[in-house]
Amino acid sequence: MNKNNSLAFALTILISGIVIGGGIFISRTNLLANLFEKEEFVEIKDDKIQPITAEDHIIGNPDADVIIIEYSDFECPYCQEFHTTMRRIIDDYGQTGSVAWIYRQAPLEEIHSNARRIALVSECVSEIGGNNMFWNFTNQIFDNAPESISESNTNIILENLGLDTEEINSCTEEPETIKKIEDDLKDIEYIKSIDREFGTPYNIVITKTGIQENLSGALPYSLLSDFIQQNSLEF
Repeated sequence: MNKNNSLAFALTILISGIVIGGGIFISRTNLLANLFEKEEFVEIKDDKIQPITAEDHIIGNPDADVIIIEYSDFECPYCQEFHTTMRRIIDDYGQTGSVAWIYRQAPLEEIHSNARRIALVSECVSEIGGNNMFWNFTNQIFDNAPESISESNTNIILENLGLDTEEINSCTEEPETIKKIEDDLKDIEYIKSIDREFGTPYNIVITKTGIQENLSGALPYSLLSDFIQQNSLEF
């Protein structure tokens, strides 16, 4: 995404607020995991995945009480369902500073042949058009899936957003763009190695107080809403 000094500063506040004793994740609750009957808690170490930075795709207050890091696949129907849920969460709680949403890439190429291509395109949309354009593009893809998954329809979405398809498609071949996807996939490989229940969307839910919940699947609105209200200073 395009650099933004105020965003970077806010992210610095966020990171300093949740780094405690050398680790950003220090404890957990059972509110989410028990409902989904997760067998055991898997702690994701902060030094094993990418830190939150101004390079992340983020919507909502970077200094929010609850941060949801989602690893998503553009061709995954459960990701499509969860994307709709998260937009509602942001509408209801994002404006109050209660929650922020970070989107990272998890294209499962072995089952979704178009996922990596669209992930690359989305990174270029962010690079060329900025963070807001990234979210507009992402919303369009999920709102219109599965038709939007085809290359021709993806190009139509780009054109409707006022983007140059040739510039975007050229950008997808750049080493820096490819590295962004590979960096997210390295996170995924680590998560898979410690969490046998991995699947997309995969969500790392953290709070300023150090609570961590890690769950696969399209979490329901009611569950996330309850968690946010229990862990936000606004309520």
